[in-house]
Amino acid sequence: MIWGCLALTVVYKIFLHRMNMSKRESVLSTCVVAFSFGIWFYCTNIEVYMPPLFFLISILYVCLKSTITGRDLRLLTFLYCLSILFHQANLLVTPIIVWKIWDSRKSLPFSRSFILFGFISALIVGGTYFIIGWVVEGRNNFNDFYSWLRGYTLQSNYWFPLSFGTLTRAMIGWGHAIIGGHFAFRVAPLQSIIKNLFFYHNLDDEAFLVRNLHHGAALFLFGLTIVVFLIMLFLFGRIVLNAKMLYKTHRNLLIPLLLFLAIYSTFFFFWMPENLEFWIPQTVVLWIILLGMSQQLPKVRLFTENYQFYGILGLLLLVINFWGSIKWMKDIENDSVYEKIKKVKQLASPKDVILLQDPWLLDDFLEHFTQSLVLSVPDQPAKILYTNEKVRSALSIGGKIFMFTEGNSMHSINNIHYLDSLMGSAGIQVVNLDNQLTPVKVISSLSAN
Repeated sequence: MIWGCLALTVVYKIFLHRMNMSKRESVLSTCVVAFSFGIWFYCTNIEVYMPPLFFLISILYVCLKSTITGRDLRLLTFLYCLSILFHQANLLVTPIIVWKIWDSRKSLPFSRSFILFGFISALIVGGTYFIIGWVVEGRNNFNDFYSWLRGYTLQSNYWFPLSFGTLTRAMIGWGHAIIGGHFAFRVAPLQSIIKNLFFYHNLDDEAFLVRNLHHGAALFLFGLTIVVFLIMLFLFGRIVLNAKMLYKTHRNLLIPLLLFLAIYSTFFFFWMPENLEFWIPQTVVLWIILLGMSQQLPKVRLFTENYQFYGILGLLLLVINFWGSIKWMKDIENDSVYEKIKKVKQLASPKDVILLQDPWLLDDFLEHFTQSLVLSVPDQPAKILYTNEKVRSALSIGGKIFMFTEGNSMHSINNIHYLDSLMGSAGIQVVNLDNQLTPVKVISSLSAN
């Protein structure tokens, strides 16, 4: 929450000091950003992408100055290093800083400033990664260190090819960062379209969240969503029609913002494009462009003051995202994962073991809400021996083995026979727990019974 609020504070400063808005206009424009779903939702969560967002927006705040000084360059270097240390994807912001150094070459010697910026950044970021990976994590050969550095980028199922389908997913991901859109699962035609597009994702949790939302209310929210996107299209059209004038008079504002939008959007077009988390920085920058550049143009004719226009847009986003998404997220009973573990939570005891074919999210919930030992299905000999021992120990003292047998995501353990072998063991009984949303079987010892 703190990082999100800090990022919004810098957004306010950009509107106030870089876009020359009044305080009222800056507050209402910041509300438009704040009530966009991605920002609103992740401001209330502990999420790895929010701390670097503050540093990224702070970098833009400095780069939106007409020219930078040596002091600004030192601040940019500091912010740049922290943004990458929080998430290495923020190497993408490098061209914007380099462009700003070049654009300020009349006040800063370009070659010297560029080399100094690069050397200090490489020393801090590279040195920190080396110490953590090579020394702390023990990845002390090149292949291990490189694999650790790349992380899950080595997995092919995160990358998407250039295709119309990828473009559609990117548009939905970006749109989701603006509008939560969970109400769409209560509008039958939209639900069908979404399921066909994301056939490789299980979206039952999204539908479960808003199962109690009235169909009429969902249609109303859908209508308001169309209004929001029409307003955005109107703002975009005004900017395009006045592009030459805006570039001539506000070049120092447009180039960093457009560079950021182009670079980050291109990368995340191919990297899990439907994931709204990856579109949050672009959403912030898009609103800065749409509202900030609109401020430089004549007032919208329907309104006597610009702040009225910004206020209505912010109100629309508040209504859509609260009643269409946030309201339902505030009640844990609407969380499908909680619903899946609720009955086990009531029955499990400290002497029991819980086995998960697919640990995704379930393990965190079960470890939080139960005192039982929670284990993923083992897929290596040593893990199999360890799990067998824990199962035998639990059964010998009258404990039960709760088994979540469903495994239909990319996180499912690649050993589909282990649970079957347990259920086929001698001297035990298997009961099918009448559990909501996901199958759970319970093993107990016949001798203990």
